[in-house]
Amino acid sequence: MPIAILPDIDAQRCIGCALCVQICTALTPDVLRMKSLEGWNRSKAFVFYPERCISDGACIGVCPTKSIFWMRPMKYTSGQPVPLHQGGVYANGWAEDAALDDAGKKEIVSRQMDDQNAAGAAQIAASQGA
Repeated sequence: MPIAILPDIDAQRCIGCALCVQICTALTPDVLRMKSLEGWNRSKAFVFYPERCISDGACIGVCPTKSIFWMRPMKYTSGQPVPLHQGGVYANGWAEDAALDDAGKKEIVSRQMDDQNAAGAAQIAASQGA
């Protein structure tokens, strides 16, 4: 089985806006999809084709509720939905939800977004020949 580092989507925080699916589909089709879940009024995002994920973090940066985080490396089966893992956050190694307070989580998300913004700016500059 292949191994990938994939986004983790917290179903409790996901509002079903589908921004992550839209930006991901623009870059790589079908990595993320929306799915109706029992007990929820709105559909939730989930990882559908993990082998297509390019791990660029675009979905993380666009999420208005910050419900998407990097998940620990995992094995996956092509074309099978990846089970949601709630509470894992990557910060120089994995720490479970209980080990991080809100300030720690915000710092990690801030660092992830800074890295994504820098990578995006570099990509734009490279495409413009700067």
